[in-house]
Amino acid sequence: QLAEDNKAVRDAELQQAKIATELNNAELTRKRAQQDKDTALQEFHVALQERKQEYTKKLSVLNADSKKLESQKLQAIEELQDQQRDAEMELNSHWQLVIADLEQQLGQIDTHISQCKSSQKQELAKLDGWLKDELANRGVDVDEIGQLKRDINKLKQDIQNTEKNSHLVTEYKHWYKVYYMGHKVTWQEQLAEARKSASDASRALEKAQQSYKQNTEVAKGKLAHYEKALKEANEQEHELNAINKQLSKVKLPVAEVVQHSSSISQRINEGQSLLAKREELTANIKAYVDHFDQKIAAQAGTGFYDTWERSREECSVINEQGVRTIDHIRLVSHLDQLINVLMPQRVSAIREQGRIFGLALSEYYKLLKDIEGHIGGQSKRISKEVDEELFLDGVSDSAVKIRSKIAELEFWPELQQFNDLYDEWMNEGAHELPDDDYVYSMRRVMEILGRSALTGGISKLLDIELHIKEGNSDLVIRTDRQLNESSSHGMAYLILCKFLLAFTRLLRGNSQAIIHWPIDELGTLHQSNIKKIFDACQNNNIHVVGAFPNPESEVLTLFKNRYLIDKQKKQLQVVQPKVSAIAERLKAKQNTTDKTTEQAEGAIA
Repeated sequence: QLAEDNKAVRDAELQQAKIATELNNAELTRKRAQQDKDTALQEFHVALQERKQEYTKKLSVLNADSKKLESQKLQAIEELQDQQRDAEMELNSHWQLVIADLEQQLGQIDTHISQCKSSQKQELAKLDGWLKDELANRGVDVDEIGQLKRDINKLKQDIQNTEKNSHLVTEYKHWYKVYYMGHKVTWQEQLAEARKSASDASRALEKAQQSYKQNTEVAKGKLAHYEKALKEANEQEHELNAINKQLSKVKLPVAEVVQHSSSISQRINEGQSLLAKREELTANIKAYVDHFDQKIAAQAGTGFYDTWERSREECSVINEQGVRTIDHIRLVSHLDQLINVLMPQRVSAIREQGRIFGLALSEYYKLLKDIEGHIGGQSKRISKEVDEELFLDGVSDSAVKIRSKIAELEFWPELQQFNDLYDEWMNEGAHELPDDDYVYSMRRVMEILGRSALTGGISKLLDIELHIKEGNSDLVIRTDRQLNESSSHGMAYLILCKFLLAFTRLLRGNSQAIIHWPIDELGTLHQSNIKKIFDACQNNNIHVVGAFPNPESEVLTLFKNRYLIDKQKKQLQVVQPKVSAIAERLKAKQNTTDKTTEQAEGAIA
């Protein structure tokens, strides 16, 4: 049942360890996800901040461009207005000049027409007058003829001047018609077109410059993005090379290639965290294994230590430098075997050994406690037994008082405490090892018992006093010396036999077993006292055994079997004691008297 319980506990511990491992893995996954989330959130905030800064910068640039375009628009409008005003002024001045010239020409023509009309009227009037005078007088006037000649010459001169300067008039008319009325208008239109083209070209240039600037900014942004991506890719490549270098040192099963939705940085962070966790776990494993190694080397027994050393030898490897090292990860399985298989067996054995030792100490405590509880009753029993046998002359009263010395023992308080801890452990079922208090208490009890053990048997637990009233003297005897000094040698011997007989009767109880008493120095007693001892022993089925150098001693008659050792033959010889004639007569007389007394008693009855 205990083995099944241990197996169930071990399975539960393995299941707990598995669940703890899964929980730890889930916690690591959660932490990595949280870290990835924090990283992504941080990257999002950084990208958002960069985008916000970029858009703010673009907005400021667009605002500046808008203001610049608005300024350019106002400037263009002003230029157009200036051009319009200039063109309008040019056109106004041109057409005003043209109109003025036309009006002047019209005025001149009108004046010339008026002059011609007036001159015609005058000429007609003159002609009418001349005609009238000619008709009236038919005469010729010389002044008038001279005046006519002068007028004719003047007209010829005017005609010559007119013909002479006619090319100037022609050139002027040509200039006026071609240049002034034709080319100038065309040039003004071309100037307006050129100014418009210049404005359009300027606006197109500014637009192209703005587009170029925007394209440059976009290209710079893309270049920065690509440079950042390239830098991140180089860093990720470096980190991946470092991870691959670390992974190449680890013996791993062939991984199944699956597609992950996470980014490369997240996978790198996951790999780095897993490698860091592996390094941490490897360091923890090394620390724990070294800790167990030190504990095993310092505290484990020989068999346990030898098993561990063999495991260390199996897990030792030689590195590239030729140095022998321990593969602590491989050693974990051996440590698992040691802890979960050998250790429970050892723990079970230690628990059983502790239970056996505890049971022995508890029984020892209960025995002493029982002895302490029965000592008072034994005093009365012994005193009663002492009064029933071996009545001595001169001794009117005898008693035994026994006082327990158990509570005065050095180990008794520690033994009591240990018994309480043992009972508590037993009440809990004793399925696990006891606590440290139990072990320390057992150690203290064993140490005290080791230096103050009971070497004298139960006598060390008792303080015995013999109370005797001899004559008018009350004697209290505690030691052998007090016994020898309390009375004569013979009386002390008899008193000792009296109490020894009482103890023997109590020890034997109702058993019919024959007890042999080896008694020495019987020859120093009086014959009657020796006879009392033999009678008391015979009544209690006790055979007295003794050695007497004098084969003629009267004491030999009290022994049923008497032997003598032949030193030469090394054999026993039966010895017959010397019979006294007086003793035989007294014995015969005594027998006769006894028979007479019995017959008389029978008759009376």
